[in-house]
Amino acid sequence: MSAAGTIRVEVVFALAERAWRVPLVLPAGCTVAAALQASGLRERVPGCDYDPARVAVFGRLVGVDH
Repeated sequence: MSAAGTIRVEVVFALAERAWRVPLVLPAGCTVAAALQASGLRERVPGCDYDPARVAVFGRLVGVDH
């Protein structure tokens, strides 16, 4: 259960051969961009360079400002 004013999210970066999953607790109302930054995946995963046009929430494409 998350504290009041927060949400639990998972940021996933997947390639054909491997996937990385980062569970986070973030402030309610944060954007996809904020979740991506908080995940630290770009720093932790060599070659992690996602295309903002291919970001999805529950399989539905969304903008990073969503």
